This record gives sequence, structure tokens and C-alpha cells, in this order.
Amino acid sequence: MQYDETGKPSTRQDLIRYLTSGAIRFLSMTSTGRNIHLLGDDVAMVHGSAEDGSSERTGRFAVNYVYTDIVVKRNGR
Repeated sequence: MQYDETGKPSTRQDLIRYLTSGAIRFLSMTSTGRNIHLLGDDVAMVHGSAEDGSSERTGRFAVNYVYTDIVVKRNGR
């Protein structure tokens, strides 16, 4: 899940739908912060923030958001 500056949530499926529909294009993606917390040998939590430069039919805009990712090592990767 990620949330923009208004609190609107987006899922991975939302992002895939935006990209494949052509309704929105991401021109740039800039990480503005990231913290990694190891929760065990095979699990980490990544909390960060980013700014995306995007364009759609109505023009260009920037979207700032925060995110939390859970990363799991499987089969040694």
C-alpha cells in the first residue's frame, strides 16, 4: 500500500492498472527517504517516501507518498 499527500491509498494492482491503461505515465521516481528494519534472518520492513513526476491527459504533476514494504527472502534470494 502507498498513500499520497491527501491520504489516498493505492495498491500494486492500482499502479499496474494506471500504467497499462495509458491514463498516466511516470516521468520520474525519486526516493526522498528510506529506513530498513530487519525483523529476522529472512524478513525486512522498508518504510520510505518518494516523489513521482507524472503526466496524464490534463497535464504534468508531482505526487509525494509514503510506503511500507515487507521483503521476504525465499530460496536464498
